[in-house]
Amino acid sequence: MNTGRRVLVIDDDPGICEAIHDVLQLEDIEVRVASCGADGIQTLRSGYRPGLILLDLMMPGTDGPWFCSERAKDPELLKIQVIIMSAHGQAETRVAGLSVNAVLTKPIDLDDLLSTVTPFLSPKLKK
Repeated sequence: MNTGRRVLVIDDDPGICEAIHDVLQLEDIEVRVASCGADGIQTLRSGYRPGLILLDLMMPGTDGPWFCSERAKDPELLKIQVIIMSAHGQAETRVAGLSVNAVLTKPIDLDDLLSTVTPFLSPKLKK
């Protein structure tokens, strides 16, 4: 597995996590899932290094902004690209200042998912 083709999905909706996992796995992208910001931070602090994080903006408890504030405390974690996922109509405004790279609007179109994620990851290895 190309380590630059890893994605950490942080979302409290198991259906969204499963759909993203299935689509990205078909593209030879390794996917790990965390159900909240705290689980995501724990995964990263345990040594997992994805090339990209897909982060839900609004989750109960430790949400997207909380995750971003914790991530900002560690220069190594700040190197990892983040794409926010949100159904919030003002997501672009709400993420200003959070050090994120893009915003995907929910419900997520799977073609949009791939076209947004792909530039942030290493190229797929030829078999």
